[in-house]
Amino acid sequence: TFGRRRLSTVGTPVAKDGRVTPPYQLAALAPPLRRVLRAFATSHRAVGYCQAMNFIAGALLMYCREEAAFWLLCVLTEELNADYYTSDLVGVQVDVALLDELASAHPSLRAAWEAIEASGFQLQLVSQQWLLLAFVGALPTETTFRVWDLLFVAGSPALLAASLALLRTLAGPLAAGGADFERVYAQLKCV
Repeated sequence: TFGRRRLSTVGTPVAKDGRVTPPYQLAALAPPLRRVLRAFATSHRAVGYCQAMNFIAGALLMYCREEAAFWLLCVLTEELNADYYTSDLVGVQVDVALLDELASAHPSLRAAWEAIEASGFQLQLVSQQWLLLAFVGALPTETTFRVWDLLFVAGSPALLAASLALLRTLAGPLAAGGADFERVYAQLKCV
């Protein structure tokens, strides 16, 4: 599984601000990434290329050969999240609305939800990216691949469960911080 392989930052560029460049953004992955995306677009003419596929395929290439990354991208887009990667992103829109409903109704998220609403922030500003990118770039890489383990076993409900778990984890800081839009955004965006 993806989550079992330990990641190391040895050889990974570190910016002047100390942030590590995620391995899926390294230049060495550009040629295989281009080939995987081109193969996908060629074999899936109705979909072609859609938002977020480069992040998903790049993350897959961290652990798989090109052919395996291609087939896993096919599974993600055809079976697990079939309506996510379409021209209208209808599957993501439905799941974002469902996440809003679940988060607003869940008792353990009540204080966090009230803080989000009081700030004027709309959860969909970050949750659409969480779901569409399957948490690539939103969570630490190893944690993202733990979510992917669940995604490959349980399908897209795993992304909703991970979203709720993330909100639960952030419930205390969100509720304690008051109704400041920028602070809420920063807490939800930079996990």
